[in-house]
Parts: sequence; structure tokens; C-alpha cells
Amino acid sequence: MAVLNALVVTAFLLLLAASAAVVGSMMLLALFDWAFGKKSKLPIINEMTEQNTGIMESNESGEPPSTPDAEVANSKPKPESLAA
Repeated sequence: MAVLNALVVTAFLLLLAASAAVVGSMMLLALFDWAFGKKSKLPIINEMTEQNTGIMESNESGEPPSTPDAEVANSKPKPESLAA
């Protein structure tokens, strides 16, 4: 019985060490990526940002570019708050 118990404990400790190594390496690689990664945005984000600034500049009234219709906005009931 003691041999079986020792095998289970050994397997658990090996799996624990392996999971700690995986999590540690993921964190380390994320830090390297954050420290040495590119500082520029992706091209699609730059295009979207340019399009949005053009829309906002062309809108002189100060309202958002699109406003929802009252019927559509009120078609679904709002969820109740869970706070007392």
C-alpha cells in the first residue's frame, strides 16, 4: 500500500511541477513580448481609426454618427439589477 501511495504522490508532484513550468514560461514569454514587441498598431486598426475620425469630423452637430430607433431600442426588456 505504501508503494502505491508513493507512486500517486510522485505522479502528482511531477504534474504539479510540469504545470508550474508551463505557466511560468507563458508568463515569461508574455513579458518578453510586451517588452520587445512592436509599438505600432495593426494596419486594419489604423484604417478603422482613420475612417472613424473622418466620420466624427464630418458630423458637425456633435451627435453620435448613428442613433438607434426608439422602437428597436425599447423592444427588449432590460434585465433587473441583482443588487438589493
